[in-house]
Amino acid sequence: MTGTAHDVSGPVAALVRAAGPDLGPAPWRVLDAGGGEGRDAVVLAALGHEVTVLDRLPAALEQARTAAALAGVADRVRTVAADLDDLAALAALTRHRAGGSGSFDVVCCHDVLHQRGSVARAEADVAALTSSLRPGGHLSLTVPPPPGSSGPSGSPGGPGSSGSHLHLAADLLAAAVVAAGGAVVHRAVDGDGNLHLVGRRR
Repeated sequence: MTGTAHDVSGPVAALVRAAGPDLGPAPWRVLDAGGGEGRDAVVLAALGHEVTVLDRLPAALEQARTAAALAGVADRVRTVAADLDDLAALAALTRHRAGGSGSFDVVCCHDVLHQRGSVARAEADVAALTSSLRPGGHLSLTVPPPPGSSGPSGSPGGPGSSGSHLHLAADLLAAAVVAAGGAVVHRAVDGDGNLHLVGRRR
């Protein structure tokens, strides 16, 4: 089962449109970091891509495997019980050897970074995620607006925290992508204030 960007919506569709001209047709090697129950992974696998879902919760990974099987894409979705801290360690240890860190065509990290506890930690995560891409690969990040905010993500007030959720402004994340060796190729905020940013590793 394969499809086009017209078969999907939201950040995945925007990612496919942004990355497609550089990466060409499926299959892409995709890492879905913090992918949970596999919502985006199943969509990407249905488009013909090979997806690895990284999440620290075994129950969530079991749901991802079930969803992939029901969608008929179980052969294109694999799961790994780990988190972003493990990814950073892997990036440091493998030094981007082929077949490991640094070889993914696409890395997604959707609705995760705002839960990472500090802006500095989120910025370090962006660096680790970017280092998992091959040159020319694409990074897709989404963050929700701060709790109680009616505007774009991270405004008003700039970086900071509200309860357990970080305020991650678009400019802050874009700067983190650039600092990690990427270039921002797509940036959008939807009507609910959810930020989506796509970067391309140089």
